[in-house]
Amino acid sequence: QRKFDCRKKEMCLDESVVYQAVVKREDGLTDSYVEMTKNSFQDRWTKQISSFRTRNPKNASGLSRYIWNLKDQNIKYEMKWKIISR
Repeated sequence: QRKFDCRKKEMCLDESVVYQAVVKREDGLTDSYVEMTKNSFQDRWTKQISSFRTRNPKNASGLSRYIWNLKDQNIKYEMKWKIISR
């Protein structure tokens, strides 16, 4: 959940990338979020992970709101990240 393997380090430093987060819930449902970064993917990924630990409605993305909804319902999940285009 907290690790993302950048096969090529420069890929994580690319800006304006489209990425996908696939959330697989313990109840078998799977949801997918696709977003685009304004800055580097690594910076955006770090901020997303941080938003899953600290709730901040002002800066919440759709993905972090979704994760907090799962946490509020005590639904466990696994998340996989993928860069779709650079």
